[in-house]
Order: sequence, then C-alpha cells, then structure tokens
Amino acid sequence: MATAHTEPTEMSTSDRATLAQLRCAVVGHGREFDGPFGRKTMVYADWTASGRALAPVEDYLRREAGALHCE
Repeated sequence: MATAHTEPTEMSTSDRATLAQLRCAVVGHGREFDGPFGRKTMVYADWTASGRALAPVEDYLRREAGALHCE
C-alpha cells in the first residue's frame, strides 16, 4: 500500500505551547544519570515498551480510579 507524500506544515504558536506542556508533563522529563561517559540526559526510544507515564493521565487515574481500588 503506497502512502501519499505530504509537505510539512508550520505549527501554530498554540500548538507549540501545547506540545511544550505535554513534553514537560512526561514523568522523568529532563532527568539525568551518571554513566561511564559522564552525566547524560535520559533518552527514550521506545515509549510503548517503557510505559513512561504522562503526569496529567496519572493524576486523573489517582484521583478518579484510585478511589475505586480496594484491597
């Protein structure tokens, strides 16, 4: 199945702001670690496998679904 080529489009200022908010809401955003080659910023290449959480989603689950959980 062939895919059509589309030209990149410019993002609006509002879209850029929304993406910046989402990027900062990722749990662990900007975290660093000390490795054999010095201090490095974490880079995630496989978001599905890592299960890296988005803070607003986690907050919602704690607030709404957490009240339903019982031992």
